Amino acid sequence: MSNSVEPGNTVSTFVVNDIVTARQSLTEKGVSVGPITDVGHGVQLSTFKDIDGNLLGLRQNPQF
Repeated sequence: MSNSVEPGNTVSTFVVNDIVTARQSLTEKGVSVGPITDVGHGVQLSTFKDIDGNLLGLRQNPQF
């Protein structure tokens, strides 16, 4: 799965309290989910594609 985003595109993200559980739930439903990436300050991201091939994301941010 490519996690690259072309210039001019956006990736909608779902903010979750527990990214590990959210990722596992998607995986159990047959969704191919990318690895969890720590981008600093406790923020973690992961991406997946919907049935139309649109790139979407999960984000855990302890400050929200």
